[in-house]
Parts: sequence; C-alpha cells; structure tokens
Amino acid sequence: MLEERLAQARAAFTAKLGERLDALARATGRASREGDGAALEEARQLAHKLAGSAGTFGLAALRAALAQVDRELRAAGEEGVTPAAAERIAAAIEQARAIARDPSPR
Repeated sequence: MLEERLAQARAAFTAKLGERLDALARATGRASREGDGAALEEARQLAHKLAGSAGTFGLAALRAALAQVDRELRAAGEEGVTPAAAERIAAAIEQARAIARDPSPR
C-alpha cells in the first residue's frame, strides 16, 4: 500500500516536472536579467522544493542537478545572479530536463 502511494506520488511529481522546470528557468531568467529579487526568491524556493522532492522519490541524479541550482541561487545573495552563475544554473536546469525524460531512480 505504501509503495503504491509512493509510486503514485512519484508519477504525479514527474508528470508536472517539465512545467516546474520551465517555471524555475523563467524565474531564474528574471532574476538574472532584471535583478528581480522576488524572482530570485521564487527560484530559490522552487529549486529547493524540487530537489527535496526528487530526493524523497529516490531520484538521486535529478536531486543532484536541482541541488546544484539551489546552491547557485543561494550563493547569489545580495549581488544577484551573475552572468557566470546564470550559465551554471541554466546548465544544471538542462541537466535536470535531460534526467526528467527518464526519471527512473538512479
């Protein structure tokens, strides 16, 4: 019963993952281009939640990619997202997208 519920929750998470990664990319882009502090906080929270959920569902590679985004966003601090950080974040989000195409636990 518990395994079935976990599998259902994992399926729901992965079904919406593309949309959530799009939202993360948009928020990160606003934070980088416009210095939007609210967008930076939105991106931080989303990256953290997604990384945590991926870990809960045993999706270690996805968790690692999203944790990298989370670390980069937290490191941005008051200075905001630098162009170099934006490139690293975009690469980690793309890595997460690639993993999301086959999100089986690894």
